[in-house]
Amino acid sequence: MSISEKDAVLREREAFTTGVYAVLGSNTVEQEATRRYPLPKVTRPRVVQDPVNPRREWRCVGGKMQTREDTLAWYDVTEVRISAPHVALWADLLANPTEEVDE
Repeated sequence: MSISEKDAVLREREAFTTGVYAVLGSNTVEQEATRRYPLPKVTRPRVVQDPVNPRREWRCVGGKMQTREDTLAWYDVTEVRISAPHVALWADLLANPTEEVDE
């Protein structure tokens, strides 16, 4: 049976934490375990809330703007009303389309 990288890291963290608690009984053990055994990172498209319609979200995938409303399916944008807040949002998404998060 194969385990994921995340599961392996969590197992190492738990073993470290158990051993240090037994020796030191410190409250900072969890922080130290997190520092020594960070979770693997994944890169995903950054999602940004629309500045005009809070029910709409935007992301940039493969250089194309996508949007969705009420967390429904994403679709490519073909037509849109342009406003200053939207131009700033799109420029930011095009410059920074992804983010790294813990797996």
